[in-house]
Amino acid sequence: MTRSEKVGDTYDSKLIKLADCLDSLRFDNNCYGKISRENHGSFEWIWWHSEYRNWSTRDTSQLLYIQGKPGSGKSTLARYFHDNLQQREPAAASAIIAKFLYSHREGQLQTSHSNMLQSILFDIRAQDEFFFYHQFQTNYRQYKALAARNGGVHMHWPYELLKDTLAFLQTYAHSSGYYLIIDAIDESDEDDRCDVFNFLFDICANTKQCTVKAVVASRPVGQLEIRRSQFHGFIRLQDETQNDILNFARSFLWGLNLTVFLDKAVIYIIDNAHGVFIWCS
Repeated sequence: MTRSEKVGDTYDSKLIKLADCLDSLRFDNNCYGKISRENHGSFEWIWWHSEYRNWSTRDTSQLLYIQGKPGSGKSTLARYFHDNLQQREPAAASAIIAKFLYSHREGQLQTSHSNMLQSILFDIRAQDEFFFYHQFQTNYRQYKALAARNGGVHMHWPYELLKDTLAFLQTYAHSSGYYLIIDAIDESDEDDRCDVFNFLFDICANTKQCTVKAVVASRPVGQLEIRRSQFHGFIRLQDETQNDILNFARSFLWGLNLTVFLDKAVIYIIDNAHGVFIWCS
């Protein structure tokens, strides 16, 4: 075998390891595609909001908390933010973006903190293969050894091993940084929810070699509210969406030939919606 063939075999084996690692982390966060898209022009205010600007422009790792009542558009905003971040935010143009949506309606798999961590790591690994070589492969070997002891059957990554793997961000250098978007955390398993919050705060507090910007969207829950002062930004969604609801109501009612009553109907909707999009429809 020639040297070039040996190099080729080594390269191929690395590709196989990378692909196997990615497959082991694969999790179908299928409810993301079910989120309604924003009405045209909605949520554009986020890019100029003072709390967002303060969170996004600092060169340190930061946590942003978006709180909203049920039906106020948190998940739609999270999807809009994810889909437009790299185009609207210059600092994120080449960043690694990972997301997860909790959903109790989709069953236990979508409320699991292990699946959240696994999905986040899948997105990171899919976009940045060098993260695999920064100690990640050591934990992957641990996972493979556990799987082998389990008879070689595909198994889920252990929760603590997933946390330990994501914690590598604290010592990993990536010039463009990371954005983590975690939506509907109020719908997650209550078991270990506090532990996940503490872990996210710890990631942002101790990541120095690169920048991690995390967004957490949730209904008000006690475990988050008592930590609100620890966040680097806070947006109460229903306080910001009056114009969005106005535009949504107008577009919804425009085709109903309510020319005389259109303005009155829109004012009635805005006054009674109290920041809840679902009420309008």
